[in-house]
Amino acid sequence: MRVNKNDLILSAQNLHLGNANVNLRFEHGIISPAYKVYRLNGSNPRFVHTWVKMDDTKNFFLSATTEGASQCRKNIEWETLEKQTLLFPSLKEQDKIGKYFEHYDNLITLHQRKLLNLV
Repeated sequence: MRVNKNDLILSAQNLHLGNANVNLRFEHGIISPAYKVYRLNGSNPRFVHTWVKMDDTKNFFLSATTEGASQCRKNIEWETLEKQTLLFPSLKEQDKIGKYFEHYDNLITLHQRKLLNLV
């Protein structure tokens, strides 16, 4: 399956554990057909990237799962998930939040590089 930059990628298995991401790095790529890919229309990719990693979001995904092959493994029920309502801030607010977290991520990376140079 083909993915583009800023696509939301969700896994059918253990999505409630954070098996989700937004492709912020690569213009194009290919992933397993076991994943679902969504184009982010009218949403800030950086904001959604942060949102998919939040505990509340994992609970949101958990509410649309069924038990899988074992008790600790859960599978997403796509029809149930797609019927749920998401409340996002305005695009202007998403842009501000996204820029904040992008700056914060860059700052962390800078400090990690400084630490590596000390070793």
